[in-house]
Amino acid sequence: MEYAKIKERLIQRVSEKLTKELDLYKEKILSKGLKEVFDHAYEIDSYINIYEMLLMKIEYLEIAQLYRVALLPYILGFFYEQWLETEDTVAEQFCEAIDMAVKRELNMGVFMNIN
Repeated sequence: MEYAKIKERLIQRVSEKLTKELDLYKEKILSKGLKEVFDHAYEIDSYINIYEMLLMKIEYLEIAQLYRVALLPYILGFFYEQWLETEDTVAEQFCEAIDMAVKRELNMGVFMNIN
């Protein structure tokens, strides 16, 4: 079988597996109460972002990489755990953006002193 067909089949297999995993995850989350759903908001958002990112990137993977991803029992879960292990600078960036916005707005006199 030629390289392009093998790669196309692997991409299809990984795409289907990702979609099925996300659907099962959604079912699991939606079966919980509102408080538990709210408590898992970051995880839910991360799973969806990982799903979307992987769908955009899988066509650029080599066959060996696609094959290894296809063999993962829980693709989204695996990448979520990897994400949790990485150093997070988002909170720092968020704080810096808020600090800059507050300084900018205060300098422009937008915020009013309410006593």
